[in-house]
Amino acid sequence: MFVIHFKYPSKYLIFQCLEQNQKRRKHKNMGLKLKDLRPWGRNLKEYYKMFNLKTLPDRVLDVASGPAAFNFQARLLGYKVTSLDPIYDLKKSEIEQSIAQSQEEIGKGIRDSQDEFIWEQYPSPEALIHTRLQAMGEFLKDFEEGKKEGHYVAGSALSLPFTDHSFGLCLSSHFLFLYSEQLDFDFHTKAIAEMMRVAKETRIYPLIDLVGKQSRHLDKVIIHLKAQGFKAELKPTDYRFQRGATEYLSISH
Repeated sequence: MFVIHFKYPSKYLIFQCLEQNQKRRKHKNMGLKLKDLRPWGRNLKEYYKMFNLKTLPDRVLDVASGPAAFNFQARLLGYKVTSLDPIYDLKKSEIEQSIAQSQEEIGKGIRDSQDEFIWEQYPSPEALIHTRLQAMGEFLKDFEEGKKEGHYVAGSALSLPFTDHSFGLCLSSHFLFLYSEQLDFDFHTKAIAEMMRVAKETRIYPLIDLVGKQSRHLDKVIIHLKAQGFKAELKPTDYRFQRGATEYLSISH
């Protein structure tokens, strides 16, 4: 769902695709290379379910957004949303080309690993793929004009280019905790500190890693946040797809 520059000796770009057969993959702890993962975007309805949203505050920040339709669809309803991701340094044609090139691979990965997911809100792999492509298509149509208007901002989660207390809510989907093997404890705490610097509340989903287990960093991150004076709570989510991903982390001042 996103592209991010990792803070390691070399810069890597990674594209997120949760619904790929990743359980059998082995990654080095220096980050994921572009060839490992692919672009994958979600829509407004999925965000509402993942983060148990009833409405949105005045200003929302979506970190590691990738080619998601959330920004565009939320703005159509009158909400003010800013999406941040290093992928936005790329041209529309480059993102579009990557989506087209990876579509067949992603589809095969989903079909080959159907047992790893819960097929309730998506009746079939084909329905899921259609939903994803539709969301990414809406993103692509909005991207160039939206970027000019400041709705899509290229940047890193470790150094958000926004002033303190700029947003009522920060969301981050399929980024922190999911890549626990590639992103260490310090990365998690620094990224969350930045999110809390600019927002009143941050919500993160999912809290399991790529092999479906609770993130090795989750308990330590919660202890760290509470020691810093934040309120950190696990809350239930209505989103059901990856097995075991039944909660999101809510952090507030």
